[in-house]
Amino acid sequence: MRNLPEDRTCGGCTACCKTHGVAELQKPGGTLCSHCDEGVGCRIYDRRPEACRTYRCSWLISLGLEEYRPDKTGIVPDHVTIPSLGLVLWLHEARKGKLKSRFARRQTRLNLEAGNAVFHVPTIGPAKLFVPEKKWDPELAFRFDSKQRVVVIRARPEMFREPA
Repeated sequence: MRNLPEDRTCGGCTACCKTHGVAELQKPGGTLCSHCDEGVGCRIYDRRPEACRTYRCSWLISLGLEEYRPDKTGIVPDHVTIPSLGLVLWLHEARKGKLKSRFARRQTRLNLEAGNAVFHVPTIGPAKLFVPEKKWDPELAFRFDSKQRVVVIRARPEMFREPA
């Protein structure tokens, strides 16, 4: 595991406290943790669950510019390796509508251009897995959880051009 840069800390960012589920607390993803003071931090920080102690979003491990901190973009980024797809950028929506933002569209386009799949996890509605042409397989079938199907889309970078 990489060492965290000294200048990158969560600070007042609590976006993952909403986007990510925490099994130890029976907290589903997409709901604000009952121990979170939004914009301040965790009220049980010293005794928070292991999942919270070890989680590091991609921004926190220095992937992305300083101004791309999740509480500023409304998106919590993760990079996860998935068998048959390789490195996949996950964009967890912390604020409704942010997956349509210039930031999300640009990150999606750049990753598709690099040959990486991108997984959009919205606050409401089905998750979408955008798979680049060179990794496309019509047999791809993923399940996000037992209640929600993932929409798998054959994607091209030009689908995510930034508006003029």
